[in-house]
Amino acid sequence: MPHIDWAPFFAFFLSTTLSPGPNNMASAANGLQYGYKKTLPFLMGIISGFFIAMLSIGLISTAILRYIPQFQLYLKVIGGSYILWLAYRALRASYSIARDGQPSLTFVNGFLMQFINPKVIFFGLTIFTSFLNPLTGNLFRLAAAAVALSGWVFLMNSFWAGAGSVIFNYFNNPTVKRIFSLTIAAMLVYAALNIFGLFEYLETLS
Repeated sequence: MPHIDWAPFFAFFLSTTLSPGPNNMASAANGLQYGYKKTLPFLMGIISGFFIAMLSIGLISTAILRYIPQFQLYLKVIGGSYILWLAYRALRASYSIARDGQPSLTFVNGFLMQFINPKVIFFGLTIFTSFLNPLTGNLFRLAAAAVALSGWVFLMNSFWAGAGSVIFNYFNNPTVKRIFSLTIAAMLVYAALNIFGLFEYLETLS
């Protein structure tokens, strides 16, 4: 069984999929205006595109780690820096949404959005090169990981689509919004410091 540091992985994974991002905000916008049932084709497009993106990025990560292993250090630095940037964005986020726009409800829109969304691309590269790199090199494990990641993302998008109005009402409370932002940011910082090897270094000093 490959060794994976589950705590930092879940800190990164949960914080990025729970917090407002392009997928979650688009799902919420659709859900707020048209309801969950009419939003479902869009959600299915998201999940289909996300699965293909994760599997493709997993295969690309396998090639990088196998044929250019020295790049892993640079990828970890990029991934850790990206996570710190996400933590900063979490602290600055307004958690607001325009409710008078014209969201797209089609499967195709949700599908294509995954390949032009930088957050999805960086998310996949960070996941597979920094947290799930022991799974690279095994197609079955990569596919299983892509399915699991996609399933959870579908649940989160569905949550935002179905409960968007309730969520935003809570975020109107500055205290609730601040606690949520600090929690997400703390989880991301923890994940980033793990990538940078700070905790392993501190263990060598003890």
